[in-house]
Amino acid sequence: MKSRSIAPYWAALLSLAALIPTAASAQTTTDYQQDLALPVYRSEGQCPSTVRLWTNAHPYEGGAEHTVIVNTKDFAGDSFFVDSSDRHVIFAAPLATSYRNCVGWVTAPDNPEYNIWLQFGHVYMRFDLERLAGTGSVAAITYQNVLNGQPYMQWQRAD
Repeated sequence: MKSRSIAPYWAALLSLAALIPTAASAQTTTDYQQDLALPVYRSEGQCPSTVRLWTNAHPYEGGAEHTVIVNTKDFAGDSFFVDSSDRHVIFAAPLATSYRNCVGWVTAPDNPEYNIWLQFGHVYMRFDLERLAGTGSVAAITYQNVLNGQPYMQWQRAD
């Protein structure tokens, strides 16, 4: 009995399979980016007028992966870790000399997980997943670091 190679059949099958649309390729997901300029509410001293957050979200079926960088370069020195757990992370950075007497805070009504305040010569940034409780979502911090002196974190949210 003569043996035949099945390679030509596999090649034909694979080329046909490439033509069949899949659910993953039929769906399109679009990353969205925001550069948020959040106002600083001053209680006393000289404070910067805004704190900027650069955010990026990559949606996927059932949730999204979020990246956040807090732009502290305009008003503070290099950031460092203060505290972290699986549900929150806190960064701090020394305020620039002209803002050292600042006492103020930043609110992000559409993003309650971001909490920023300025006092004791520092800016403090707390990212807190507990602020998302009751939204029906499951969330987790997946990465945290200081990148080029600025707080950097990634987190995922699933519905």
